[in-house]
Amino acid sequence: MAADIAFDIRYALGQGGYGEVYLATEHLPDGGQREVALKVLRVRDPHSDEVKRLRDEAALLALLNHPAILTGHRLSWIDGRLSFVAEFLGGTDLSAYVSPPLLPPRVALEMVAGIAEALDHAWSLPHPQTGQPLRLVHRDIKPDNIRVLPDGSLRLLDFGIAKAPDLDRHARTAAGAVLLTPGYGPPELLAFGVSTAAGDVYALGVTLFQLLTGEELHQGRPIDYQLALAFDTESYREFLEERLELPPLGTELLADCLQYPSERRPTARRMAEACRTLAGRLTDEPSLTAWARAQRFPEPRPVDIPNGLQGHQVSRTGKVIATERPAPPRAHTEARQPPAERSTPQPPAARSTPMGSATRTAQAPPSAGPKVLLASLVLGGAALFGGVLLLLLALLLR
Repeated sequence: MAADIAFDIRYALGQGGYGEVYLATEHLPDGGQREVALKVLRVRDPHSDEVKRLRDEAALLALLNHPAILTGHRLSWIDGRLSFVAEFLGGTDLSAYVSPPLLPPRVALEMVAGIAEALDHAWSLPHPQTGQPLRLVHRDIKPDNIRVLPDGSLRLLDFGIAKAPDLDRHARTAAGAVLLTPGYGPPELLAFGVSTAAGDVYALGVTLFQLLTGEELHQGRPIDYQLALAFDTESYREFLEERLELPPLGTELLADCLQYPSERRPTARRMAEACRTLAGRLTDEPSLTAWARAQRFPEPRPVDIPNGLQGHQVSRTGKVIATERPAPPRAHTEARQPPAERSTPQPPAARSTPMGSATRTAQAPPSAGPKVLLASLVLGGAALFGGVLLLLLALLLR
């Protein structure tokens, strides 16, 4: 192997509006090598929002060193395009388990506990300059951004819109814009654009609700319905009471995490402790580690990208070197049901994009999906709130 080769790009894992994701072998300067996921942006403008967001994510992940958080290795330039080198992850996203057949409840609780511990780490980690808690908020907790690996370990993914008050960001959110995934945004975010650590706890509570019930908390109702609930505490309370009749256990924990006043929700640390305590009582069910080792997770499927980088090499200066050899094919392994007393779900092959920060890119650009709810949501909410106030004033003046 030539000393100036940085990457052997094996095949593409996915593509989207912002770029492509590849499985690659990275050749390290000391002669070693490692398997990595390589996210390559499509844009070449170094001042574009896409480049700024990727720089922000790489900087955040460089600070966070936790077993349940994706490990980002470094940024690199490939053919004039910014690329992000991260650990390659097997396993599958938790979105594979939010519909029947469901996970054993103990497994679901241990998964959520692990992610809550990662959130607590991101919040309480000392700032590298000030020594004060970093107070990092993820702002996009959902099953798609949580991955379980074949050994039972977890990874929290996609820190593209994460925010910490004392950390500078290259990318800027437009004034009045609200960033959220509908169905996971807490009332204070929907109504007033307020994003806090309590919002992450809320979204993780929604995720736990899905894992335990196999249903969406809002049952797929449109965003205007969720917005109306966010402005009406009594209607939200009645809605939550009705939905909490579904979970087979953990109702009290869910009620705490999903309650309307954000200041009354538990911290991520207390949520993790509550999940661990509840899971510890389910001694007749398999642990997360035992369950994961009994699964047969699907292999990632290669994606054909015309004129893509698959099968090519990349020099240490970022030059793409075409090779005569084709990208090696990778056979897809069908998931098989392991022998067990109860039915346990198997992850579908469609959930196999292995790099969390690349999941969104591999499926669709953020602007094409429900990820970004722009200023119209805030303005619409303000109009609704103002209309209610005007109606009350008119009644009082009669």
